[in-house]
Amino acid sequence: MSLASGKKCTIYFILSLYAAVIIGAFLWVVMQSLKDNAEFLNSLPWELPKNWRWENYAEAWNRAKMSSYFGNSILLSVSSTASALAVSTLAAYALSRINGVKGAKILKQFFLIGITMPVILAVVPLYFFWESLHLVNSKAGLIVIYTGMMLPFSIYYLTSFFKAIPHELEEAAVVDGANLAKSFFLIFIPMAMPGMSAIFVVNFLWAWNEFFYALIFMTRPSNYSVAVGLYHLDVNAEVTAQWVYLCAGMMITMLPVLILYLMLSEQITKGLTAGALKG
Repeated sequence: MSLASGKKCTIYFILSLYAAVIIGAFLWVVMQSLKDNAEFLNSLPWELPKNWRWENYAEAWNRAKMSSYFGNSILLSVSSTASALAVSTLAAYALSRINGVKGAKILKQFFLIGITMPVILAVVPLYFFWESLHLVNSKAGLIVIYTGMMLPFSIYYLTSFFKAIPHELEEAAVVDGANLAKSFFLIFIPMAMPGMSAIFVVNFLWAWNEFFYALIFMTRPSNYSVAVGLYHLDVNAEVTAQWVYLCAGMMITMLPVLILYLMLSEQITKGLTAGALKG
């Protein structure tokens, strides 16, 4: 066996082991969510449920007030993701067309620094600033925060797509009488659509699962996101030992993002691969 083949087999083995652990943990949560609490405490970890209690999901939905939290998470995720995509698309197009302009490289590096900056460093000053603007416990305030966090990576990533589009297409559009806005929407947007789709899904999944800022900036139960609602279900499980409802709540929370990813996984892979090759 050659050295290259050995490295490839090692990589495949590690990835297969990682996938087995993730799938195993997922199946374990599914099985525990369908047991009653006494069976959960007394049965072996991988023992199948004796009675499949689908009503655990309804109980978890009602206990954690998931209907309200789902609505909040959908609003936060869709609004912030759409806003970030709109801003980052325009910014990435501009950055891809300002080569030779003084300060262009510094501006591009500014967004790269934003990717590497730990978001936790901004929470204290941002909280006091948001409080002075009366944006704490405001969905609009959290949407602005999420949008800002999504922008550095989105802009840096989409810039590679617009850079790969030949300038000749833009010049041809001008010759045909198209103005800048028309050529942007009719030529550049369709050609960058794979990357925009990938960015939309990745940012949506991040916003849906984001917990830290949602916990800090949303203290009213009516404003909780799904992630924060699940946290309070976890606290309730520790007090009451009703662990099966926590497992059911975890499955309810994961289900929308799993469906979204399964539906768009091929498009995400194409977009991310194309972005890596073009970058």
